[in-house]
Amino acid sequence: MKKWLFIILTLCACQPENENIFNGYVEGEYVYVSPTAGGILDEVNIVKGSQVKTGDKLFAVDKEIWQTRLASAEHEAIAVKEQQSQAEAALVNAEKEYNR
Repeated sequence: MKKWLFIILTLCACQPENENIFNGYVEGEYVYVSPTAGGILDEVNIVKGSQVKTGDKLFAVDKEIWQTRLASAEHEAIAVKEQQSQAEAALVNAEKEYNR
């Protein structure tokens, strides 16, 4: 009898622990993300359905296009400043001529 009791207790001790398993539903939140500016995607750091946090880098747009546009805008700004200087000089000359 003691032998059977020992075997039964040993078998009961060998069973895996009860896992806490809960059935239910979870409500998720979907967010549709789009860039503020267009361009060619250079890299994509996520896959569809992955979880992301605020501040995570999702994708990168090709920088070459934007660097070209920036250089063009800087040259245009320099040209406009030169035009402004010329217009101010012309105004000073016109005021001198008017005051004669």
